[in-house]
Amino acid sequence: MRQTISALLIFVCLVASVVPAVADELYDLRKENRILDAEFALAKKPSIYFVFDLDKSLAQFRARGVTHRELNIVKWSAWGRIPTLKALSLLRKEALVKPTIKTGDSIADRAVKKDAEAQELKDMPVSYDLFFEDNVVMHVRGRMEGFKGRIADLWDSIYWRYSRAIITLVDQYRKNPSSTYIYLSMNPEEAQALYWAFQENFESFIIHDPHR
Repeated sequence: MRQTISALLIFVCLVASVVPAVADELYDLRKENRILDAEFALAKKPSIYFVFDLDKSLAQFRARGVTHRELNIVKWSAWGRIPTLKALSLLRKEALVKPTIKTGDSIADRAVKKDAEAQELKDMPVSYDLFFEDNVVMHVRGRMEGFKGRIADLWDSIYWRYSRAIITLVDQYRKNPSSTYIYLSMNPEEAQALYWAFQENFESFIIHDPHR
């Protein structure tokens, strides 16, 4: 009798350990399929598109499913519901310091190459806002090195979060459509490269799993 009970306990423990693992595998498989579906919709087009993989802290330039360049996201945060795996077109870019060099498709094509001309990149802003469809706004900030840079980054992050809360309250009071705000802190050169390459009407999608 004791041996039977022991065997049953061992069996129950094995099942309890296997079931969550299988469930995780199925969840990951379904997630991967959703990502592939979202990418296929953009990869079948000839133009460059952008993938913001928040789970891996990467921004990627892609064309026809091939990644041409990856940019690291040092830190990110979000306010509102992130429209995951939905194609979003870039409506406009806004920066306090605008570049003197006019960006265009030819520049965007060169931006995915590692031998991009440094002089043109240096003219791009390091802090700016990207406005997408569906009221999605992405604030990109070039993160400076050293102690002063960390303090400035911390202050900008805190200011951004509290200002989003105020803006949300004002929108609710005025009954405006809700917006999603995403804050990205990046290396200054990579923030410039993103601004340089990401042109109006270019499409993108965001990868983010809120359950992981």
